[in-house]
Amino acid sequence: MFATEIVGLIFAGVVAISTVFYVRLTGQLAKETQALRKVQTEPNLYAILEISEAMFGLIHIKIENIGLGLAINLQFDLKIETSTPEAREILDEFTTPGFFETGLKYFGPGQTIISGYTNLLEKNHESALNAKFKLLIEYENPTCEKYKDEFILDMAELKGAYRLDSPTHKLTKEVNTINQNLAKLIQIAQTKN
Repeated sequence: MFATEIVGLIFAGVVAISTVFYVRLTGQLAKETQALRKVQTEPNLYAILEISEAMFGLIHIKIENIGLGLAINLQFDLKIETSTPEAREILDEFTTPGFFETGLKYFGPGQTIISGYTNLLEKNHESALNAKFKLLIEYENPTCEKYKDEFILDMAELKGAYRLDSPTHKLTKEVNTINQNLAKLIQIAQTKN
């Protein structure tokens, strides 16, 4: 009888340890499920400086919601971080769209907006590329959880970066060629009349 009690006691100990392990594992799984559910419903914004596909030398700020959730009540604040002679003008050009002043009520998953353009070809290239900006974006999700994202936009990152022969750039070049040819034809037709 003594051996049977020892085996029963060992078995009860194994069951108790297994139960504790199972409870801890279930708790961890519940936390991971909750975290995953949150990630699948929360917005996640990012902002970068981007060279335009349309025309060489044009730069804008691209802001995108890469999260799977809706962002609402967005407010944007773009400030000069490192001042140069060109920085104020660039800031004014970037902030021409109305959303910098009024904000956005709704910004869905995958949605992208861009700032106004600045043309580096019209500026002191070295001074413009030494400018640095700070973009602060404040927003909420539909459950009123608040977010505050800060991005440093350093124009120096664009040094040596060029976007050539993109599909839009090629199309722009073709349209310009057509316009030039059309202008020549009109000029020839006018001289014959």
